[in-house]
Amino acid sequence: MTKRNTLTIILDTIFVVVFNVLFFVNAGGTYTTSLWICYGFMHFSYLMILFIPILESKGKMAHISRLTSYSISLAYFIIEFILIAFVFFFDIFGGTETDLSKLSNFIAYSNLLQNIPIDLVISIVSFFYKVIGETKLVICVQVILTAIYLIGLISNLLVNDEIAKKQMQHDIENDFIKTISAKTKYIESITTDIALKNKISDLYYTIHSSPIKSNSVVTVYENKIQESLENLEILVESDVEAAITKVSEIERFVNARNYMLKTRN
Repeated sequence: MTKRNTLTIILDTIFVVVFNVLFFVNAGGTYTTSLWICYGFMHFSYLMILFIPILESKGKMAHISRLTSYSISLAYFIIEFILIAFVFFFDIFGGTETDLSKLSNFIAYSNLLQNIPIDLVISIVSFFYKVIGETKLVICVQVILTAIYLIGLISNLLVNDEIAKKQMQHDIENDFIKTISAKTKYIESITTDIALKNKISDLYYTIHSSPIKSNSVVTVYENKIQESLENLEILVESDVEAAITKVSEIERFVNARNYMLKTRN
């Protein structure tokens, strides 16, 4: 394991360690089922953020694709964190008449909250006490949130995967033209016969201006072009006449490839 990977794992676990230390220090064995449900979903949301690099497709556009996936996962994590913080507060607060009375007095004497209707706040608080106490309701809310998150994430991953495949195909097609163009230019540079050199130069411009996009129909011509260029490299230094014939042959293969691509499109 590299130093970078080790440091990354340490960095990723800091939040989990700190959160769990604070969570269990304040537990006191009194946490409700609703809070434990939120605890589990919050950890799931955090783990999903860590798994994004594994789930995302690789390639040139991977860093851009991850941004969207990270954004979706981060939004889900923030919602889960707010939910567990909210439930934790009400779980610790209690919900008894005495606790509500203390909250009422706090609001009444707080300069920051003095304009807030006390009765309204107490009603809202009482409502949430009842909601949080309903385990089935908490589970339903969490399942719905998680389903929405997974649908959004998986849809995004599928789109990114399709983009990655198209990018890979484009790179492969682009590499073909780049490779044979470079090969042709090299053969031109080692050719000493002027007439042959001019024909290879014309061949280079024909190849260089060829369509980058390809398909399986022209694979046979592309294979012939590459094979013929290998033969041409040998002929330019040993048999000029045969080399000139080979250049004409390669040019026919290139033109046939380009014609088929244009008619297919």
